[in-house]
Amino acid sequence: MSAVHLPIDLYDDTAVADGDAGNGAATAYPATLSVLSAAKPKRLAKQFALDSNGELIKRPGGELVRGHYERRAVDGVDGLRETLASLQPNQALCFGAAAPESSPIASRQAAGEGDITRTRDCFDWPVGPGFLLLDYDPPPGGEPMNPSTLYARVKGACLPVADAPMVAAASSSTYIYNGDTDECMKGAGGLRLWIHVADARDIPRAGQVLFDRLWLAGHGYYAVSKSGALLERGLVDAAVWQPERLDFAAGASCVAPLEQRRAEPLVVNADANPLDTTTALPDLTDAERERLAELKAEAREAVSGEQHAARQAWIDDRLAAFEESAADDLAALDDNGREQRIEQARQSFVAAVMNRKLFADFTLTHSSGRTVTVGAILDKPEQWHGERFADPLEPDYGNDARIAWANLRSGGKPYIYSHAHGGQRFALERAASTICIAAGEMPRMVQQADELMRHAGEVYQREGRLVRLVDGGVFPVFGPWLSNHLESIAQWLRFDKRAKDWLASDAPGNLPARILHNRGAWTVPELSSVVPAPLLRRDGSMLDNPGYDPGTGVLLLADHPDGWPPVPHNPSREQVRAALRTLWEPFEHFPFVDALSRSIALAACLTAVQRPMIGTAPAFAANSYKAGTGKGKLAKAVAWLSGHEPSESPWSTESEEQRKRIMAKLMTAPPSLLIDNVNGPLESDTLCAVLTSTTYEDRRLGASENVSVPTRVLIQATGNNIQVTGDLARRVLVSTIDHGVESPERLAFPFDPVARVRERWLHYRAAALTILRGFVAAGCPQGAPGCMGSFEEWDAVIRQCVVWLRDKRLADFNLADPADAVDANYADEPETIKLRGLITGWDGVIGDRPVKLRELVDEAQPAANIGAPSEYRATLANALDEIAGERGTINPRRLGRWIGRYAGCVVDGRRIVKDGVSAGDTRWRTEAAR
Repeated sequence: MSAVHLPIDLYDDTAVADGDAGNGAATAYPATLSVLSAAKPKRLAKQFALDSNGELIKRPGGELVRGHYERRAVDGVDGLRETLASLQPNQALCFGAAAPESSPIASRQAAGEGDITRTRDCFDWPVGPGFLLLDYDPPPGGEPMNPSTLYARVKGACLPVADAPMVAAASSSTYIYNGDTDECMKGAGGLRLWIHVADARDIPRAGQVLFDRLWLAGHGYYAVSKSGALLERGLVDAAVWQPERLDFAAGASCVAPLEQRRAEPLVVNADANPLDTTTALPDLTDAERERLAELKAEAREAVSGEQHAARQAWIDDRLAAFEESAADDLAALDDNGREQRIEQARQSFVAAVMNRKLFADFTLTHSSGRTVTVGAILDKPEQWHGERFADPLEPDYGNDARIAWANLRSGGKPYIYSHAHGGQRFALERAASTICIAAGEMPRMVQQADELMRHAGEVYQREGRLVRLVDGGVFPVFGPWLSNHLESIAQWLRFDKRAKDWLASDAPGNLPARILHNRGAWTVPELSSVVPAPLLRRDGSMLDNPGYDPGTGVLLLADHPDGWPPVPHNPSREQVRAALRTLWEPFEHFPFVDALSRSIALAACLTAVQRPMIGTAPAFAANSYKAGTGKGKLAKAVAWLSGHEPSESPWSTESEEQRKRIMAKLMTAPPSLLIDNVNGPLESDTLCAVLTSTTYEDRRLGASENVSVPTRVLIQATGNNIQVTGDLARRVLVSTIDHGVESPERLAFPFDPVARVRERWLHYRAAALTILRGFVAAGCPQGAPGCMGSFEEWDAVIRQCVVWLRDKRLADFNLADPADAVDANYADEPETIKLRGLITGWDGVIGDRPVKLRELVDEAQPAANIGAPSEYRATLANALDEIAGERGTINPRRLGRWIGRYAGCVVDGRRIVKDGVSAGDTRWRTEAAR
């Protein structure tokens, strides 16, 4: 690079930690990055040339089709600077890494055997230090910011980030000069800061937090696209924090006499330690999130007029183009027909730009350059599924004819997803069917409407109710919504005697009520669960074909253009071991107190994946001794393996409130339910019933009717010193974590485990499925003794799989039998503790001779039975007082009821049993359990 300096001032005390920002030797902290070298095309960087008039021409960079991948370990910021200086126009950086150190790499379409692809399947963030890229570009038409100002604004939003070691450089398309005339053809522009971070796995979360904090500091705004889309913008690009994303950091390719005169990359804060992003960039507080939402609402309102004008201009332009292209067809129509056809086209454009709906006559541009209508695509889904298109609203966006993809096998409604402007989804709609309203033909209309609902794929039946899909969940169908739905999937016509023609009308007002009360005659499918990724059926086969699965009632939705991560059909031992290492990576830093707690967490992970296929399953509790240990993160990270944020519900000690809250949550069919911050004993008759039943029936909130809901939900709880009591003791498995320090909230994970799973949940889920497939391929060995009652199916699949991993030594850590948690619960359960104390004192004072309860109380007195050891008498007295003590005496009735309730219960191999009746009083004794 040339020695010409950037107009950069990062050498003053406000910008440089410890006064050192030179290009001298920096402290070496190894970090991982990737270098990709293209063979096809020969150039990745942008190219600049002069046209015949001496004007500057910019040619876009190439998209890597085939080349070579290399993973590098560099010596911190100094090593990054050297790498940046060495890059050639056919090279680019990637701050994620692939498994091999070196490999051929190709696009997904061009990949062959032995190639890796630049996809999330192959690339992940490195374990350990890496680089967080801050990519700044000036707004269109705006003056570029100088490096000192950019640095100061980052510092103002988050001081620790500005004190971190980093490399600064101008963007690759800046400072282009005419070497013959020394004229600057293109000067300052974008800037890049590469921040050295302690653990690259936290980059997506930390980058988003910094982006949000810059917004809070006043450095965010909304732009309006040509089609009127609102584009969220900030000081830096929020779309770069992806492990497979290329950073075109090499200089531009200049055609003589042009040359580039960028300065050398600059190292800042060379001696600082890599940034610990978990402490420097904590998640926003609730108050900060509320303020951020207010700022964004204000920013959207500020451009609402511009947005409306842009949308109207887009509609007018598209309508004019339509009239020009269809001039001959329009000319063949009479005036009324011509107006109707033009109005139909206008409504189609309005639906596209306002509601993101593309109707059958809407034209798309395929990646090949040919045009095709939405109707033609819907007619041949096997041909068009997965095909790439230009953006539906702005076909010239980014000069990229592959920016959108068609998902015609989503499991729900077909759509096109465009990556333009941060990503937008467009529903693909056929022309609405026509239903003629005629007196006396309501049964026919009910039947037609039911058939249309079945084909539309938005309405299902679930435990005797009609429900609809909303963002991957389900909600009850009510009359007003059903009216709108019927009028969106059908055109309703009523004969007008004056016009002597069929005219458009609303659906009959009583039709929704008739449909809702037509239970038993609905033809829409019965829905058990909605899942966003594959899982195993009960027979061990993989349910991975998007759509409704009639055999299980599961609806699989697919929103992933690259398909599912691979899961081997018959995994080898090493594949299972590797999958377990992958699955456990987000959880390895939780301080589990023992192998049992670790095993329960692993069982929870596997349950999160398979819960829709398991009739009943225990709940899981994340316990700690002090607040701030991380139990909430543990529960949420587990829940994200289901593909969704858990539905959270605060705990109440009031049984009626518990019932209402649990029922309200179950009605929305959440994949997981998190009962947060349990204070005191965990006991609930409602939770007992939900956990051991495949359906739960209760009164719907706000109504007198009873409703039934499926219970195939992963249920978790969190709390400090959780004590599971009563019948829940055999239904809840408790995993305990403990850092063993006085202030655990001051400790930090090297990365946020919840954000990590949220970013790559599909891959962790694939790892869990690989483990389960390995267990199935091994014959589902039942190595653990006995069976957890009420959870037989869960026991056979999940519990036994964990024990199989233990027995076959497939884990790199110690495991135990998750069912041992039940014994631990009973051992710690208050009534069990009372019973243990009573039997211990009873045996020590009385032995196995039968006694009446009155005698038992007398024997516990200090003056009684001088020969018995005093410690046993004290144990017996304390137990009796805990069970039936009242104002210094023992209530014999309470004592009798309590002993009658727990007679026969075995504790430490002993139990209390009846021994006949004497003078009207029951006699009792203790004995060894058989």
